[in-house]
Amino acid sequence: GNGVHAYKLVNAKGEVHYVKFHWKTLQGIKNLDPKEVAQVQSKDYSHLTNDLVGAIKKGDFPKWDLYIQVLKPEDLAKFDFDPLDATKIWPDVPEKKIGQMVLNKNVDNFFQETEQVAMAPANLVPGIEPSEDRLLQGRVFSYADTQMYRLGANGLSLP
Repeated sequence: GNGVHAYKLVNAKGEVHYVKFHWKTLQGIKNLDPKEVAQVQSKDYSHLTNDLVGAIKKGDFPKWDLYIQVLKPEDLAKFDFDPLDATKIWPDVPEKKIGQMVLNKNVDNFFQETEQVAMAPANLVPGIEPSEDRLLQGRVFSYADTQMYRLGANGLSLP
């Protein structure tokens, strides 16, 4: 899947590069036609979750490769659109593979490990910063409030 936002990678020298992250499935893409969807979902509405859990139980671990696209700050002006606009892709910027994610374990406690997860675009490791993307800036600002509402006053105490 394509990452919506561009982020900034900042090295120890303070040099900035803009990046977009992309996950590419190694399972292949298998779609259902509308009739198949209706048939499958009428029997098991959670069929995709059940398929994932079953594959992991069998040792058929799903994998995704992680790619990045990198731009120098001076390259931003070379586009005929705003490359930091979340609705835009960077079609002519090459991708570089930097890692792989393997789902090799199902959760032990679905409520604690899934329902209470609170993703936030402001939770970043050192060296990765939000870009000037206006939508990302709004999400960085608003997610703390929405997570507090969803998880409750003790949200920061969750494991």
